Amino acid sequence: MHSILLQIPDQIDGFSRTEYLSVFIGFLYAAVASEFLIHWGKMFRNRNELTFSPELIAWSLLFFVAILVNWYNVWPHHKYIGKSFGNFVLAMLPVMIFYFLAIWLFPDLEKEADMNVQFQKNARWILLLFAGYFLSLIASDLLVDSRSLFSINNLLRFIAVIFSIISFARNTSRSRWLLFGIIIILFAFAIINSHD
Repeated sequence: MHSILLQIPDQIDGFSRTEYLSVFIGFLYAAVASEFLIHWGKMFRNRNELTFSPELIAWSLLFFVAILVNWYNVWPHHKYIGKSFGNFVLAMLPVMIFYFLAIWLFPDLEKEADMNVQFQKNARWILLLFAGYFLSLIASDLLVDSRSLFSINNLLRFIAVIFSIISFARNTSRSRWLLFGIIIILFAFAIINSHD
């Protein structure tokens, strides 16, 4: 199969493999963003019947910002996605993690009207997936961009992974809010430095 991929031309009718794969990944990001918008819309429409969870709302907003930051910062990486199937998978990994985060984060409103119950039940999975998100970014930096393991971005990501694991182990609201604050700082740093 690998030899078949090598025989495909770089462009077909003026459309490169990188452009083709980038469009597909763009559709995945749109699908994940729509998951968030649909669930927020359902929560808003059913607000009188629901018990809201400040943690769920905060984390859902944070994840949505993470999707936007990731999409904004991913375009320099797209030049690599057509070079190998592994690079393509690495490019897809964050968006797939966000999809599963949306599944674990948002309640099925027909089955559960108390968002606190839903969030508490799934908090550990959410934290593990978020740690996986940061690990995927580190892997992408190392394997695709050949950046240093000890770059400031990767060191901050390691801090997020460590605190995600600590929050997973402790599974308390306090540890999750601490992680939330650390992630806010990390994303602020990523947004400020996104021009590089």
